[in-house]
Amino acid sequence: PVRTRYPRGTPHAPSEMAAPAFVLDVSAASGASCGQRAVTRLADIEAASDEHRKLLCYSAAVASLRKFFGKYPAMGEVARMATVNSVLKSAFPHMWFVGFYTVEPSSSGGQELVIGAYQGDVLACGRIAHGRGVCGTAWAKGATQNVPDVSAIDNYVACDAETQSEIVVPVFGGAEDSRRVTSVLDIDSEHKAAFSTVDERCLEAIVAEFIAEPATVPAAELGTPGALAWAEAQGLLA
Repeated sequence: PVRTRYPRGTPHAPSEMAAPAFVLDVSAASGASCGQRAVTRLADIEAASDEHRKLLCYSAAVASLRKFFGKYPAMGEVARMATVNSVLKSAFPHMWFVGFYTVEPSSSGGQELVIGAYQGDVLACGRIAHGRGVCGTAWAKGATQNVPDVSAIDNYVACDAETQSEIVVPVFGGAEDSRRVTSVLDIDSEHKAAFSTVDERCLEAIVAEFIAEPATVPAAELGTPGALAWAEAQGLLA
């Protein structure tokens, strides 16, 4: 595959991750960016654990998404998916593919996953059958699949030769008494074991808020939460 954004030698590993500049300045009205307040909360970002740095990035990304969708609350599903893809891929360089597959009717009369909005260094697989690979399994089980080594999956769907680990999060729709998977968020990495329980819980919360249940944030609240306020609300901070 042809790499289009991150040349070899670019740090991708979570341990080399710093808070992304583009999501830090999301609360200028309060006099300090969410990233600055988070650094104060953590005392010293350089001394923070890998998982806390990752959590900082997710929290800041959510603040940025809330600000954007608060300003543009009437976005359709494709626009919301595309925006989430953009924010996540920019915030986490080790996520070298970020995209959504939607559940669509198949030519055989059943259903299949069809590629939707995505960003990646390779072309995605166009269609994936129910129960096949990591995406199809997440759809079939209705549960997040975190695979540290894709070579260990018997029915793995290989869209490229470089993906080493993958996480897939189902998106639910329908009434509370008839919840069904309507799409999945698929994220690949060139590194083995790139994703942790922090990724699982943060990504599940992100798709629930911005894809399955789009947020409508009042204008008065735009940019006001600190970067870790979201993480605290999700119960992600010990």
